[in-house]
Amino acid sequence: MFDPVCFGIFSRFAIFNHFSAETVRITVFLNDFLCAQLTVDLRYSLISHFNRSINIRNMLLEIFIIQQVIFGKIVEGAGCFF
Repeated sequence: MFDPVCFGIFSRFAIFNHFSAETVRITVFLNDFLCAQLTVDLRYSLISHFNRSINIRNMLLEIFIIQQVIFGKIVEGAGCFF
């Protein structure tokens, strides 16, 4: 999770003192890729959590409706005995 931050700091400051321009380009590209991957992972996590909560709500609503239907039939059927 902190890899893009570390690469960002490393690629912007320390790497210019020790490596060639090609290594700097590769590191900056890797930093950009990791930042993009982190953003995609974060968005996917938020969207999947949102979808999961909607699915749970729909499932609970379906269970409630089924319970009402079953309870209604039981009550209607019990009326025959009285």
